[in-house]
Amino acid sequence: MDGRLSIVVDATLALGPISFSLLGFGLGAKLSPDIFTHPNISKFNLELRGLAAALDKPPMLIAGLFEDLSTPAIKLFSGGIVVSIKPYSILAFGSYGVIQNQYKQYKTLFFFAQLRGPLIELGFATINGVTLGFG
Repeated sequence: MDGRLSIVVDATLALGPISFSLLGFGLGAKLSPDIFTHPNISKFNLELRGLAAALDKPPMLIAGLFEDLSTPAIKLFSGGIVVSIKPYSILAFGSYGVIQNQYKQYKTLFFFAQLRGPLIELGFATINGVTLGFG
């Protein structure tokens, strides 16, 4: 522990079809005996672990998210986006991270994307989507 007290919340503001979210938003302070008698702005910090936004107005949906999921041993960032206009939708999400142990550093990367909707009609089959992924 580093002697810090934090208050962390997730908050969403919705204005009709539009919404914004703060993930892991907080205010922290380094605790010391003189924090109230001799306040010092350098002892306070703001935290923000992620952001999300969406526009949901049928038949259209656009939404995205980015989040820092890091811990002291792992740096990990994830995010995703979806765009949908009937009858088509595109979805993509991924993650990147660096894992450090006492011997070696490892990097990780993952990505997934999907397109859905009527794409090609053949006499005997219909192709309704394409998916791509790697990691």
